Amino acid sequence: CGQPSDIQLEDVARAALASGCQLLTLPRGVGIPGVEPGIVWRRGEPLVTLTAPTLKGWQLVVKRAVDLVGATVGLLLLAPLMGIVALAVKVHSPGPVFFRQERVGWGGRRFRIFKFRTMIRGAEDRRSQLQGVSIYSDPRLFKVPNDPRVTRLGHVLRRTSIDEVPQLLNVLRGEMSLVGPRPPLPMEVELYETHHYARFDVKPGITGPWQVSGRNEIHDFEEVVAIESAYIRNWSVWADLRLLLRTIPAVFRMRGAF
Repeated sequence: CGQPSDIQLEDVARAALASGCQLLTLPRGVGIPGVEPGIVWRRGEPLVTLTAPTLKGWQLVVKRAVDLVGATVGLLLLAPLMGIVALAVKVHSPGPVFFRQERVGWGGRRFRIFKFRTMIRGAEDRRSQLQGVSIYSDPRLFKVPNDPRVTRLGHVLRRTSIDEVPQLLNVLRGEMSLVGPRPPLPMEVELYETHHYARFDVKPGITGPWQVSGRNEIHDFEEVVAIESAYIRNWSVWADLRLLLRTIPAVFRMRGAF
């Protein structure tokens, strides 16, 4: 079809990758955010293949098997702790034990995430009032230090990341993975640019490369996406295990957690 312009090539690449197709082009410079160029040979001629970082075939099977084993063992070992925390949440403040919130996951599918409730009733309705005091200037990220909506017990649960433990149920249900990008809110996804959708090429995780790299200390959303894309591109079982092991000292140090 001749030599398309950079804009035309990007449009074709986005459509092809969204449809799960491989795209080949004549050798040329390619600078499309979120797209990984490589070289392949066809009939003795070099071509550039454009792909998005994602897991394929056996990688998905292995990752799911690890998730099922890890989540099952984790729930069995942590069941006594979860029972104690559930009772403490119920006694400490009025409201349900669990907090459920709609998030965006693998392939853009929406699901409801489980957490131990750490905030007062009606906390979600006050989010817009606190956007101006978020530690992030980018509205695609949100976190407020000394959040007035968080209960005293909630501060402890957040600092220790114990509030995240019920997400093992999301892992068993197939909505999340032990390791992966954090699942964003739909309102945050509405502000995404096209190359940010690389976050949805794998299941979201309870922990991931952003969390162990400093959690809330990384304020640049483009850096967050770059870290997560590199994780997807270089995925292996051992990479997941290393991130899980690195999560333990990160939790104990409470680095960037509040």
